[in-house]
Amino acid sequence: MRFHSVFAAMTVAALAKGDCGGHGTCDASGVCTCDAGWYGQQCESQCPAGHYCTGGKDAVAKPCPEGTYGSQEGLTTSACSGPCPAGSFCPEGSLTPTSCPAGTFGSKAGAPTEDKACTGICDPGTFSTAGATSCTPCEAGTFSETRAGTCTDCKEGTWSGMQSHACTDCVEGTFSATPGSPSCSPCAAGTFSTSPRATSCESCAAGHHSSEGQSACDPCPAGTWSDEHAAQCSPCPAGSHAASTGSAGCTECEAGTFMADLGAIDCTPCEGATYSANGASSCTPCPDCTDDRECTKDSCNPAGGACEHEYIERCCTNESQCQDLDPCTIDVCEPTRRCSHVVDPVCWEPDAGSSDAELADAGDAGPDAQIEAGIDAGATVAVYDLGGCASGAGGPAGAGTLAMLSLLGGWLGLARRRG
Repeated sequence: MRFHSVFAAMTVAALAKGDCGGHGTCDASGVCTCDAGWYGQQCESQCPAGHYCTGGKDAVAKPCPEGTYGSQEGLTTSACSGPCPAGSFCPEGSLTPTSCPAGTFGSKAGAPTEDKACTGICDPGTFSTAGATSCTPCEAGTFSETRAGTCTDCKEGTWSGMQSHACTDCVEGTFSATPGSPSCSPCAAGTFSTSPRATSCESCAAGHHSSEGQSACDPCPAGTWSDEHAAQCSPCPAGSHAASTGSAGCTECEAGTFMADLGAIDCTPCEGATYSANGASSCTPCPDCTDDRECTKDSCNPAGGACEHEYIERCCTNESQCQDLDPCTIDVCEPTRRCSHVVDPVCWEPDAGSSDAELADAGDAGPDAQIEAGIDAGATVAVYDLGGCASGAGGPAGAGTLAMLSLLGGWLGLARRRG
């Protein structure tokens, strides 16, 4: 009899539990008392996320209180999943916290609304992403304005330091070639930049130079030169010069001049019986004329004369031509020869027996008399003081007479006249 009573009680309990969906108990009247985390008349529903269910008779799901959130089903207390973390807010019934917007931050937990949670605003030069509890300084090369959610790269030609609210232009002589530069780079030697916000530097022109970080190139001083992109100027080598500033190259010394030193502004003329070719660093002594040659404008004639030494073009060398003869004097005439002015002065030899008086008379008398005296017609004849002539030149020493005669006519030799 007792056995049957126990069995019956167990059967009733099992039936009661089953009638409440397995998540509560049912009394004799059929009313269910739900387990915590479940609700419904038959305890058939699990408490949804964002809610909590304490169980009991007439159990219902209640939203998580504001300032909390419920991220899972079956929550049993009003604490739900916990308080809203700092940097977020949770209205009533929140499944998950809502982050504070970028550019703001929140430092307190359990806030129910945005205005109570996100009380901080990022200052210029800082930023914050959503849900931040503080603002972060911008890196060098970037900037931000108020309430920024991110920092912006500085443009080419500008730069910034840490926590900058704006970018700064690169000054003259510097540049930045890429966005986000933390500093401007100085222009390399041999280059320059003339304006702010430069993204590159220009090369110095030939004849100019610059050191690092310059806003302009300086002209090379006289006596120096440079190619493009020069960091410094080079002195002109020996045998050349640069007379003005800003030279892109050096000029060779002209023939008849020289320069032994580096960095010359001008070349020095050869002196005495010396000469030089183009680009000479020194002068060379003129060679002596051969014994049987005389220097005229166009050629060296076998007349037994001597050349006056000044430059190589004026020296008579074997089988060469003479150029630009200087006015001759009796000192360069050999015995029995005299100096006459034609296109260039030459020494000529009068007929044997002609005297100074006869030469002067010939000049006065006209072409025929000159021809008889041994002077070509049409020549401008200079009869110099023969005192310095060697023996046989004719005329007494120290006569001191100089007559300049202008005569017209063609160049006819005495031989042609007689012919």
